[in-house]
Amino acid sequence: MSGHDFGARSCPVCRTLFESVERYAGHTKRECREQMDAQVRRAVAEVDRLLEIRAALTEGLREELRAGLITRPALRYYGGKWRLAPWVISHLPEHVSYVEPYAGAASVLLQKRPSAIEVYNDLDGQVVNFFRVLRERPGELIRALELTPYARAELVACREPAEEPVEAARRFFVRSWLGRGAQQRTTRGWRFERELHHRRRMTVLFGSVLTDLTSIAQRFRDVQIESSPALDVIETFDTSDTVFYCDPPYLASTRSRRWAGDGYAHDMTEADHAALAETLRGIKGMAVVSGYASPLYEALYPDWTRVERTSRVDFSQTGKSPSKVECLWISPRSVGRMPQRLLEAAV
Repeated sequence: MSGHDFGARSCPVCRTLFESVERYAGHTKRECREQMDAQVRRAVAEVDRLLEIRAALTEGLREELRAGLITRPALRYYGGKWRLAPWVISHLPEHVSYVEPYAGAASVLLQKRPSAIEVYNDLDGQVVNFFRVLRERPGELIRALELTPYARAELVACREPAEEPVEAARRFFVRSWLGRGAQQRTTRGWRFERELHHRRRMTVLFGSVLTDLTSIAQRFRDVQIESSPALDVIETFDTSDTVFYCDPPYLASTRSRRWAGDGYAHDMTEADHAALAETLRGIKGMAVVSGYASPLYEALYPDWTRVERTSRVDFSQTGKSPSKVECLWISPRSVGRMPQRLLEAAV
């Protein structure tokens, strides 16, 4: 065989060199085919194994991402900002510490990226207890809620107070999601559905909220929970790198007649709103305030940047979502820490 004979072949199993393709083919058929087939099968099996590992890792990543995704609010809560939260977050200045003095259902906090320091505060002891229990005893609370029937009788039973924290949190959650009107102070209404497919939808909704509670508990893991007067919290946590997102009870004069004197566990007078504005004007940090436009607020925040957005109300007594013009008042220090693109959009 010459050095230019390109027809020579070597058997990969026994390493015998053959002068022609024909002899090589005949050899593999007679003596080494089974071993070569076995090698191919092992190679295919190894590829399949690697593909299974990749699929498992991909699905694990998807599950991890899903586990951290919060798709629904923790509570149906009067004045909640679940739909508006992304808009509010887009107008927050750069900060190190994030404080909500009137946190309620924490809809903004739950949807924003975690900050180095975060403070949740609300005077309503029931909602504070709910988030504390969810953070510290999530398994017990979620299990109790999983066993809760979607029924009018359960809502009636949950109107009674409970001393044990987990049971109190469960009842608060039930009143929030099974009651009508997204408020806790009155006992009006039951979120009934006359048609079967609508009732099933409500039952599925209740269940889907429960799936998010684990992620919400995880989100609250490093959040400091307070239940103090808002002005005290502002004074306590005020630094130059702190932003206070204030969503106080809206002025009674700007609320619908249905909610003018009801809805909030702790309402505020015009004097209270004025005291809040005076406090915020004197802080070292930054502030963003939510509300409806009013002559009082124009007088309280004359040099603050105001942005507006028409939005549907998150929850209403009728089940419909009427439109309202939401406003944000952004303090001068906040404007100075906002990205230029947001500054241009706000002005």
